[in-house]
Amino acid sequence: MNDSLSLLPATRNGGRLLATVCTGGLLLSSAFLQAENNDPDVTLDPVSVNALRVEQPKSDVPSNITVIDREDIIRSGATNLPEILRDRANMHFSSLSGPASASLDARGFGTSSMQNTLIIVDGRVVTRPDIGSFNWTQFPLESIENVEVLKGAHTALYGDRASGSVIKITTRKGSEERESAIQGSYGSFQTENLRVSTSGQVEQLGYTVGADYFYTDGYRDFSNQRNRSANVGLDFQATEDLSVYGSFNYLQSDYNLPGGLTEQQFQDDPEQSGSFLSTFEERYLNLAGGLLGDDTGYGIFRLEGGGVFRQLDNRNNFGGFTDTDLDTFTVSPTWTFEQGDNTLLLGLDFIRDELDVEGDTGFNSYEADLVRNRYAIFGQLTRHFTENWIGSVSGRHETARLRVDYEDSNPAESYQDSTRDNEQAFGLGLTHLINENARAWVRFEHYYRYPATDEIAGYQGGNAFLATNFNSDLKPESGQTIEAGGELTHENWFFSVNPFVTRVKDEIFFDSTGSINTNFDHRTLRYGSEFALRYDESQWGVGVQYRYLRGEERGGSSKGQRIAIIPEHLLQTTLSLRPTDILTVNFNARYRGRFDSANGGLGQQDSNPTGDLRRIGGSTIFGIDARLAVSSDLEIFTSLENLTDKNYTNFVETSFAAFGGDAYYPEDGRALSIGARYRF
Repeated sequence: MNDSLSLLPATRNGGRLLATVCTGGLLLSSAFLQAENNDPDVTLDPVSVNALRVEQPKSDVPSNITVIDREDIIRSGATNLPEILRDRANMHFSSLSGPASASLDARGFGTSSMQNTLIIVDGRVVTRPDIGSFNWTQFPLESIENVEVLKGAHTALYGDRASGSVIKITTRKGSEERESAIQGSYGSFQTENLRVSTSGQVEQLGYTVGADYFYTDGYRDFSNQRNRSANVGLDFQATEDLSVYGSFNYLQSDYNLPGGLTEQQFQDDPEQSGSFLSTFEERYLNLAGGLLGDDTGYGIFRLEGGGVFRQLDNRNNFGGFTDTDLDTFTVSPTWTFEQGDNTLLLGLDFIRDELDVEGDTGFNSYEADLVRNRYAIFGQLTRHFTENWIGSVSGRHETARLRVDYEDSNPAESYQDSTRDNEQAFGLGLTHLINENARAWVRFEHYYRYPATDEIAGYQGGNAFLATNFNSDLKPESGQTIEAGGELTHENWFFSVNPFVTRVKDEIFFDSTGSINTNFDHRTLRYGSEFALRYDESQWGVGVQYRYLRGEERGGSSKGQRIAIIPEHLLQTTLSLRPTDILTVNFNARYRGRFDSANGGLGQQDSNPTGDLRRIGGSTIFGIDARLAVSSDLEIFTSLENLTDKNYTNFVETSFAAFGGDAYYPEDGRALSIGARYRF
């Protein structure tokens, strides 16, 4: 078999649609990009980003990047980050019950999507090293300055988990003028949200302080959640060439998961809870710090790092429990050298995960101590060949070591073991700035993904059901992705297109027939395209975001089968009306295409050799929101989600058939909220 990337498989089993989307999109892009611009004041987005770990204009970066700034977050009226990423970046989420257990899928990795998503806050890795649910509510919106969404593989610069997307969160820094605000909202399901913040600067010391309270009864029975958080940030300009910063964030998050429903229960009453109930008590302490030395002739030096300390306690209604202390430490120094048309970035990453696990399944009790260290060296060279052509090459070498010490009440299940892996990634990119209003780009990346800690090791009490306690034969995933894109800003128009193909080798899945995590002996394929179009006038605007994505197996007994939990079509449209300077009304519709149900569990890819997965139909959800500026300091906002009270789901699991049927996890029904924000 040829291990090199090939586009030929994309022309089969649905490839005609891919060819139509990509070819049509690129032809349309080319036509637009060559258009004559009659308004010299309209240019490509001038925003600077740190997407490639070097601050540079967004237009120079060969990647699909969405920047969500603080004003976008405020205007959204959202109470959590998944809502913002869904609406602003057309990203797809599936969950067991709300944002406390949501799984993001940017490039079609299905049930292993969070193992292919890297989340970074102020230079710190906060993604969990295991396959446990990720709590998105640990990021208070009031503390966020901006979010950069990098779709596609960026492993060469960011390492493990950056194979599907990277979410970079930058927290607020102090402002020269004091800014203070209080925001509150109330809505359906007794949902309450109160946020307060202030920021300012005293001589060279900037500060930001905030607090957030959130409570909801939840759409379903036994789905209530309560969050309380506080954050403090300080930044100090020590000298003209040296600045330092530090931040502190604490969150208490208590929530319930109501379990899955059978198909009949889902149809009859989606608000009811299932038979398996779980209660979570989670505590997060996030510490971050950094040092930035401006260019003094020896390059720009940046040192960022910190720690995430988590206490994750879980109880279920069958008497089982799991208590986990999960800490992650990150240190990342980088050096950037600029000489003429060349920019060289060199850096190191050190990431340490420590897990202490204690629990009881009702059949046995257990304790586990795990440590995973990752060391990496990486670099990137960017060259401006001309004013309009920019090229880049990047590379990374990373070593991962995992040690597990597991003790079980059944001595035969206890073990001590370790593993070590070395992987490399590299990327190539080329950007063409056609004119001040248009750009086109292409990029290639070879990437990898290490197995999650509990994909290798059994340490949560169920080892008797596994073929082996420690699977040292499990190999890292690897693959190649190639994508292209074009953007145009022309008078009141914005247009972008981004076709892509990703081929994965040794993809990790859970083999239910053998009760073991293993690697596919054949490749899997993802291909598709993203498209965005906006038009804005002073009194109205319209926007369209569309994603076509198909994932399938390319060999074995399941050849041609779709990858689970991947909707082929995501379409989002928005109509904005601004009848006066103080009132904005948005009408939106979101379409999620059909998908195949999972056959293993949220957090792991699964095998389905029998081909009996359930096909879940598409759904269209309507909403409306409005914002009224009563004065320069006071705004009132309201929203109505799921206007038609549609009964729908983004996650269905077939593996529970032996326990009474498929497991459906309903999304929220109709929800009304109203709130206000006051600046002082």
